[in-house]
Amino acid sequence: MATHPPNEHVFIVNSFAELTPLKLKLQKVLCYNILRQAVTAVGRSSAIKEGCVQTDEADIFFLIDHSGSIFPLDFQDMKKFIIEFIQTFRIGPQYVRIGVAKYADFPNLEFGLETYTDAQSLETAVLDIKQLGGGTETGRALTFMGTQFDKAKDSRGHKVPAYLVVITDGKSADQVKGPAELLRARGVTIYAIGVKDADTEELQEISGDPRRMFFVNNFDALNPIKDNVITDICSADVCKDLPGDLIFLIDSSGSIYPEDYEKMKDFMKSVISRSFIGKNEVHVGVLQFSSSQQLEFNLRRYFSKEEMLLAIDGMQQLGGGTLTGDALTAVAQYFESAFGGRPQLQQRLVVVTDGQAQDEVRGPAQALREKGVKIYAIGVVDANTTQLLEISGSHDRMYSGRDFDALKDLESQVALQLCDPERDCKKTERADIIFLVDGSTSISLENFRSMQKFMLSIVNQTTVGQNLTRFGVLLYSNDPKMMFKLDQYNTRQEVFKAVSDLQPPSGDTYTGKALKFCLQFFSAENGGRAQLQVPQILMVITDGDATDRNNLLEPSEALRGKGVSVFSIGVKGANRTQLEIMAGQDKSKVFFVDNFAALERLYKNITQELCNFTKPVCEKQQADLVFLVDQSGSIQTGDYALMKNFTTELVKSFRVSQEMVRVGLAQFSSQFQHEFYLNQFSTEAEVSDHILGMTQTGGGTNIGLALKEIRAYFESLRGSRRSEGISQNLVLITDGESQDDVEVPADELRALGIEMFAIGIGDVHDLELLQITGTPQRLFTVQNFGSLENIKQKVVDTICKSKPSGDPSACTIDIAMGFDISARRVPGQTLVSGHNKLQAFLPEIARYLSTVPRLCCTNTPVQSNLAYRVVSVDGRVLYDFNFEAHDEDVLRKVMSSSLSESTSFNSAMLRSFQEKFRAQSGAGVKVLVIFSDGLDEDIMKLEQESDLLRQSGVSALLVVALEGVRDTAQLQMVEFGRGFGYKLPLTIGMPSIGSTILKQIDTVADRKCCNVMCKCSGHEGLRGSRGPPGPKGGSGQKGYPGFPGEEGVAGDRGFPGPSGPPGLQGCSGPRGQKVLQSFEQQK
Repeated sequence: MATHPPNEHVFIVNSFAELTPLKLKLQKVLCYNILRQAVTAVGRSSAIKEGCVQTDEADIFFLIDHSGSIFPLDFQDMKKFIIEFIQTFRIGPQYVRIGVAKYADFPNLEFGLETYTDAQSLETAVLDIKQLGGGTETGRALTFMGTQFDKAKDSRGHKVPAYLVVITDGKSADQVKGPAELLRARGVTIYAIGVKDADTEELQEISGDPRRMFFVNNFDALNPIKDNVITDICSADVCKDLPGDLIFLIDSSGSIYPEDYEKMKDFMKSVISRSFIGKNEVHVGVLQFSSSQQLEFNLRRYFSKEEMLLAIDGMQQLGGGTLTGDALTAVAQYFESAFGGRPQLQQRLVVVTDGQAQDEVRGPAQALREKGVKIYAIGVVDANTTQLLEISGSHDRMYSGRDFDALKDLESQVALQLCDPERDCKKTERADIIFLVDGSTSISLENFRSMQKFMLSIVNQTTVGQNLTRFGVLLYSNDPKMMFKLDQYNTRQEVFKAVSDLQPPSGDTYTGKALKFCLQFFSAENGGRAQLQVPQILMVITDGDATDRNNLLEPSEALRGKGVSVFSIGVKGANRTQLEIMAGQDKSKVFFVDNFAALERLYKNITQELCNFTKPVCEKQQADLVFLVDQSGSIQTGDYALMKNFTTELVKSFRVSQEMVRVGLAQFSSQFQHEFYLNQFSTEAEVSDHILGMTQTGGGTNIGLALKEIRAYFESLRGSRRSEGISQNLVLITDGESQDDVEVPADELRALGIEMFAIGIGDVHDLELLQITGTPQRLFTVQNFGSLENIKQKVVDTICKSKPSGDPSACTIDIAMGFDISARRVPGQTLVSGHNKLQAFLPEIARYLSTVPRLCCTNTPVQSNLAYRVVSVDGRVLYDFNFEAHDEDVLRKVMSSSLSESTSFNSAMLRSFQEKFRAQSGAGVKVLVIFSDGLDEDIMKLEQESDLLRQSGVSALLVVALEGVRDTAQLQMVEFGRGFGYKLPLTIGMPSIGSTILKQIDTVADRKCCNVMCKCSGHEGLRGSRGPPGPKGGSGQKGYPGFPGEEGVAGDRGFPGPSGPPGLQGCSGPRGQKVLQSFEQQK
């Protein structure tokens, strides 16, 4: 149930009485998690991404369990896990290759490393993986993977780092230890990830290293461990060739239990094991502290991992108090040269503590940071997060955990952060580089081999590729000769082989002739890309005086005239003056060493200069850039001057002119103060002079007021080019929390397409600044004004790379409605027959959903399009109405549609709506609302189909229970996209059902259109008073005659009527027969 890792998120108490003391601890965890997710999590994900792009070559296979014990939705989570891996690396045949195999009773290859060569096709292939089910034969699958890695090595032609990520949910039916050991013997690094019923002992047998074994309770928890695996893979390349000093400052006070003290030691050993330790690499020292300090070893004591790990094993706990401030002061000396420190290199301090410091930490920590030491603060148990921030000076370098077990989860994360993956320059990404190599007789074959090693090291510090960095080589002595051109080789290995095969020509040193000859090879015909603004670089490597020394200047200037920068590298007898002539007197491009052995190591010095020189030009060649600068009374005079200098340095990073980058600026405190609009100055010098001449008035901090006023700067009359589609940017610099509301004016500015950047100094409100920027990528914080210079390049790079959010005014919403009415139908019944509440409330719901009120990033309501579809049990479309604005006539047709057969809430219905959205909707927000009388299919199948619907791009599925539904909770299980309102079941008879559904869709639209992840709505207001009667309507049309009524029963017999007149005399009848009279009668 709890988020991974459970030791951070599960709280257990023995009685209800213990809940009260738990409250403070829970509040601390919640606050830290909220801040981490809102501000620092995105930054750390970005750091991992930045670091992994430097992983030049690797072969990664995923071996995934698809046995019958894995639920379909869990199998989908595994596929998502793989896709996020794909999105992290540079995918390509010569870079990182990814393959997938799956197994149950038998293993089979889903696709190999060579099948797909780009990220998009890989993602599609992963989504298409099908689960077949079966047993769990992990050992057999591991054996199968050995052959796949052998093929991988053969297909590349050389060995690269190989990784296998195994994901399983159960114990294997066969042995795994032997097959896993054989794989590791082949050089394959294995990560074993177990879920639910997996066996941890077996997982460790697979991985062979507890640091590469992960166990989680459910598939949802795969995401948090993804970063750990990726970080471990990427650390090697990020930290390579990054020498520096690292000191651990470890809390050894009496409040730490012995077993927790051992966990701290394990943490240090793990970080050291992941580092490049050596005399010319990373140096490590350890200092313990409590009430006093004890140095375990300084930076120059050990130069091997083995010695360091043994020394850490022998450490003994001190006991005592927690004087962290004193310890910070004491540790400063060990970064100095006298104790083995190398101040010219990167210096880092890792502080681990379990409690609140008993002395002041802000001052000592700031003093250390001002010396250039980066501090990483890790707090566990009762550590004070405010003090951790004071120590580190940045949320990005602050970590907090509930207990010492959290240190294990931090090992790989801290190891990567120590290598500063987001440093300004890591590798040369894109350049055209030609080596012009002296092959004269004065260079022996051994020395020429040193020159080759130097070139290979330079190649290794770049990202080689047709669209990335290209190389060429030209050898010269008496005459120059082109060995290979810029467009000849496109992979690192091809360049390596070509350089390794070079042979020196011998002869004299005609450097001038060679310079003149090489200019042609930077042309487009020979692979040069100057017209694409790719940096053009010539590296001259020579060991002596040029024979034609008087002919150096002209070709050197010709090269620079064509945009080629010359780096001069001299060895031994090279002439420094000549080196400077070739480099155009730019000494930063001149390098000299006394011998060829030193040349082999020189690449470390050149790499940083080369990387800085080849940094991509700002993507925003044209932009409108407005600064909004805090001048409130809380800023000291000296700090105000630092802020002005920082602002001018930012301005200098752009090409300021009325055609390229326009700059405007205003100040604020309690009031807004205009300085200059975008159309006032045309040069960087004018802008800088004005900024440096500004004065501070003091006052409060009304950022909201300033944001409202600054809007005028982005109007055409004030020089804004917003109507021309030129990038609009606002940079806010402030030292405090605003005294008025910032959210609404910031939303309004972003709605205009203005990209908002915020720089907070000192004790600022991070979440408030996040409200302004809308994204943590554009938010920067430092502890003091002196630290502003440290983030200058990061701010500039972020502004250059930033893209405006999607235009909120283009936010479109399509809402489809479906109907599940399972009751038996009789001829003549309509869709809503028998569902009185649906008949009564559906028109109200449609009216509500026809318009979504103003979103967080729009100033006007968003018109929705509504559509309706009725689907049979087998998925046939019975009635279909396309997406269009709400129309009551259309709704009447829907409601009066004759429905002679039942409909069902089943997979067929969901697939039908998936197809409807695909074929008919291009909206940014797609919502499906189903009115249902209960699920008609297995819940697991419906959940799987619901997940596929979500993956297809549908933003939300809402289910409204009709009358008679007994289990509304079951309906909620197939819903998605509702946000924090997911617990409220939707029923047709609930009060204000139309308004309630609209709130859900409003939340979805804010998330999709405005990137607002959560939104709180107030309670439904009281019903308003009855309005006055409306005017009498006009007479309606004459109705049609009604149908004849049924025939009535016979009435009672009436009274006799009066006698009628005599009738006419009838005709005479026929004469009768004659009869004889008897004797008696005759008498």
